[in-house]
Amino acid sequence: MTSKPEGRQRLVCMHIIGSLEIGGAETMLCKLVEAADRQRIEHIVVSLLPLDVLQHRLAATGAEVLSLNMPRNRLILSDICRLAKLIKKRKPDLVHTWMYISDVIGGLAARLTGKIPVIFSIRHGRFIVASTRTILLARVVALLAHLIPARIITCSSAAGDIHRQIGYPSKLIRVIPNGFVINDHTSLQGKLRSHLGVNPAAMLVGIIGRYAPGKDYQNFITAAAIVKKQIPAAEFIMCGKGVEKSNAALFAAIGAAGLCDCVHLLGRQMNTAWILADLSLLVSSSASEAFANVIGEAMASGIPCVTTDVGDSAHIVGNTGIIVPPHDPEALAQGMLQMLRKPSAELKQMGMLARERMMQMFSLPAVARRYENIYFEVVNDR
Repeated sequence: MTSKPEGRQRLVCMHIIGSLEIGGAETMLCKLVEAADRQRIEHIVVSLLPLDVLQHRLAATGAEVLSLNMPRNRLILSDICRLAKLIKKRKPDLVHTWMYISDVIGGLAARLTGKIPVIFSIRHGRFIVASTRTILLARVVALLAHLIPARIITCSSAAGDIHRQIGYPSKLIRVIPNGFVINDHTSLQGKLRSHLGVNPAAMLVGIIGRYAPGKDYQNFITAAAIVKKQIPAAEFIMCGKGVEKSNAALFAAIGAAGLCDCVHLLGRQMNTAWILADLSLLVSSSASEAFANVIGEAMASGIPCVTTDVGDSAHIVGNTGIIVPPHDPEALAQGMLQMLRKPSAELKQMGMLARERMMQMFSLPAVARRYENIYFEVVNDR
């Protein structure tokens, strides 16, 4: 009797992603490559757009980082052909595409090269605030999902459910949450307060995320105005791409709410650890999320959260924070007030419970192994 040959022991995975700007999917890709078992897997990362800030973080791991240098908002057949040539040249064992546009371009390019297995990724939580272009792309990928990928990985159960409803094949969908490194940021405490020059007694409430409709910054600003009237010591930290004084719409909204003297705009930050270290509370006011990285990062740093009930946010937070409906600044404000009125020892204890929850359920090493197991499963099943 002939025994079944053993499967591959090491493989090369090519990741295809729209850009290397700071974002949820981009950050998770970086963490996945950083946590890789290099004895088992080699990563190649291809950005469709010109290289951006995260290329250095990826390159530091030893991964090869490449770019197609595609112009933004343009897709022509030659781009797919150029990517197909790159795949043929690098000869990866599988291709993992991240988000809709990469699923389309990367999926088609991989098919042009032959039978290299492909994994699609779903990172979108709700279509209510999505653009027409995003919804159209999602439906195109739904059609391709029956023809190209061997698996479809989603970062949240909610995202998986939404995409099943528009035709994604259930049998291919696998849920792998985002993963987090549990670090002690005690040594960073005081840096943010010193940088801002705020009163040592101030209670710092943070929101971190790019300025985009899905993040619903207006929800946070309206809630912050309610909180400020009842807790004068509250100060509000806002950071992310586009979250700066040059953003006229954002700055006008802050002024209209009467918050100019207590809101601090920090713009895009490569590393938010020094910000999280001094926060009393992290708030997510989003109208749409699949799996909010910032909630996990805050909890892993021992910071309790108040978040809207979108995507898997309620599951992430569990009983370590407060969940409120989206699009409801009054409810968001009441959640913030409930947390900020707790004795400091109780608030700190909630932060420690949040950190413990991250360690038990969302540790990066365990999440990385789950990705790698699917990679080997797909390659060895060919």
